[in-house]
Amino acid sequence: MTGAGARTIHLCQGLAVGGLERIVIDLARCARAAGHDDRICCFDQGAIDPSRDLDPEGVPVCFEPRRRGLDPAAIRGLARVLGRARPAVLHAHNPTAAVYGAAARAMLPARSRPSLVVTFHNWPVRASRRARWLTAFAARRAQRVVAVSGDLADRLSAGGWSSPIGVVANGVDVARFAAHPRSPERDQLVVGMAARLVPGKRHDLLFAA
Repeated sequence: MTGAGARTIHLCQGLAVGGLERIVIDLARCARAAGHDDRICCFDQGAIDPSRDLDPEGVPVCFEPRRRGLDPAAIRGLARVLGRARPAVLHAHNPTAAVYGAAARAMLPARSRPSLVVTFHNWPVRASRRARWLTAFAARRAQRVVAVSGDLADRLSAGGWSSPIGVVANGVDVARFAAHPRSPERDQLVVGMAARLVPGKRHDLLFAA
């Protein structure tokens, strides 16, 4: 465990509207409010675009671009970012970040390498044999690997992505969301779904149910 004022860099593809991105910002924002120095580094999407991205809410964000495929230049660039910032923890969010984070960390002198934490937020989008091997290779070099649900952790372990995998469920900032009193005239069952309107969220299953 790191002490007060510790620096963590969260590594992710970008800050486009999504659950992973919301969690990354919330983690960094809350850590900074507690006196730590959390930052975010993105590698696929650069400058914040208000029409596309979430507001980082005061969290410093840097961009280390990468090309398609495994990009050695991006790994070297990330290693330079880590060398300058000297974080205590590098928190890689999802497989691509894990691979780049582990590779960049390995380029640093052993005494200045940050602890590597990997979080799986969902089943890997690229589930090829090569992607699984690279992710497993990176995960073996992490100090801690977690998933956001027990089901996901079990599936990843069974699929050879990483093992062992702990579970840290996503939290909800209860101060941000206040419950609305139920209207007295409404007595029917109300069902809600908090998700982006994209096919992968399967709203059709909710309607069918």
